[in-house]
Amino acid sequence: MGVSATGKTVYLEVNIWFNEKTGQIHMAAPDTDTFHTTGNHTTVNADPDSTRGHPNLFGKLAGVLRACVTQRQRPCPQN
Repeated sequence: MGVSATGKTVYLEVNIWFNEKTGQIHMAAPDTDTFHTTGNHTTVNADPDSTRGHPNLFGKLAGVLRACVTQRQRPCPQN
């Protein structure tokens, strides 16, 4: 994890993966104490009515997954 010269931006490594069974994208930040190293992570899905629903973020993360993982035969959202 790093901080910009102005101190206004934090650079954070975030791991993302898609769970085909649940239809959710999981996110974890291994350099933080509370986001993943303690076993915690968060999820996002495309359902606007869900507590974890955020269609816009889901779409952006799905695009990243499609671009990065299809060549490696990993699961990714199709839309």
